[in-house]
Amino acid sequence: MHVPTGSRRWTHFNSALQLAIQRSTHKWTFEDFTECFPLYVEEEKNGPSAVFNAISGHMESQMHADLEELFAKYGVQKNIDILHAIVTEAKERSRQNETRNDIWRENLDPHNAVSARSVPILQSEAQRIRELVAEVFLLYSNLQASSPSTPDTGFRGLGHVDSKTDTLIVKIELTAPLSKSGSTTTSGGAKEATRKHHKKATSKNTIRSDITLEVELWQDKTALRSRKGDTGSVLWKASVDFAQIILQQLYFGNAGDRPILLDAERLKSSHVLELGAGTGLLSILLSPFVKHYTATDIEALVPLIRKNISNNNVDHIHANLPPSIKAAVHLHPSNISVQTLDWLDLHALTSPTLRTKYTSAVSPEPVDLLLIVDCIYNPSLLPALVSAIDTLAVPEQTVVLVIVELRAEDVVRDFLALWLAVDSWVIRRMEGFLEGPYAVWTGVKTR
Repeated sequence: MHVPTGSRRWTHFNSALQLAIQRSTHKWTFEDFTECFPLYVEEEKNGPSAVFNAISGHMESQMHADLEELFAKYGVQKNIDILHAIVTEAKERSRQNETRNDIWRENLDPHNAVSARSVPILQSEAQRIRELVAEVFLLYSNLQASSPSTPDTGFRGLGHVDSKTDTLIVKIELTAPLSKSGSTTTSGGAKEATRKHHKKATSKNTIRSDITLEVELWQDKTALRSRKGDTGSVLWKASVDFAQIILQQLYFGNAGDRPILLDAERLKSSHVLELGAGTGLLSILLSPFVKHYTATDIEALVPLIRKNISNNNVDHIHANLPPSIKAAVHLHPSNISVQTLDWLDLHALTSPTLRTKYTSAVSPEPVDLLLIVDCIYNPSLLPALVSAIDTLAVPEQTVVLVIVELRAEDVVRDFLALWLAVDSWVIRRMEGFLEGPYAVWTGVKTR
């Protein structure tokens, strides 16, 4: 049996169990075997000893396997290692003459020792939850104040762009920074191409060359109504609004009063994986700025995403990139991959090993940016979504970016509470990036 490394207390505990297994299996001797099968032993002179050894070995290996399964199911080693850390820390405090309930002594009540250590942690977590509830309440209060005519139903509505048409022309309007008349902000063909877009005279001495990006998207309006749980078959406003701000920053770097959300230089070497990619709009618009873009969704939506990617010429869409940026980006769809990733299927896998195997098949390379845009709407999917986030995230590497349209307050609150409840996550809200009925959270897994 493989013995994983751990604390000294775990090593002693595990060794004692191995010894107990060996002794219990060896208690069944050959004499016991002979007593159970006397006729067989009498007639077969050479076979019985081999059969006895095989049975004994099987009994021992099966007990080891059952023990491994129990250890994994109940996190035995982790809990014993925690206990060892508590006792070790308490002994150290005792040597330093500290006066606390968990100071080590021979008659120390284990309950008191654990409580003294865990209660402050629970109090800290309770404070985080209180702050979270207050933050969500403030978000919805501000939203209500900005829309006084909207009835207080607790639910904003859906937010799709147009669910009644098979195709959409999505236009992203980007505002170029002002430049002096006659100055060269672009060069050669790029300058001529820019003139074909919105060249506006803002004053006698300044001009502004705005850019419009156009994407033609196919939707599956029938699936939205007929396929249970399928909301990604049509385009949602959150994706368009998010793309507008991000592309404004990536094209021109100017963000006004908004914080810069994504570092353009870091993106060039990053693998971005999007959960719930829907129609694939963001993969088409953002893939040129990253090393690799993986768009994922349920199996039924994968053909739609692939169709939209193949039907849109990325080079044509981004024809008016500033030359300094154009030289360093991927103006072809070869850096986009489309994969099936069903959160419910992943969540149903109880073993961490099986979950990792599932996500490795979806994305063999580690994820640098995990993008989740407008996926917080169905309460029954929240545990599976949080499970997918936690499984895909690489500690100290993956940045999780969640854009939420503020619909039902309780759903947003439940999602954040579930995410906070997962060990080793640092989560914070990005203020001032996306206006309107949206909130943005980022998260990093620390270990």
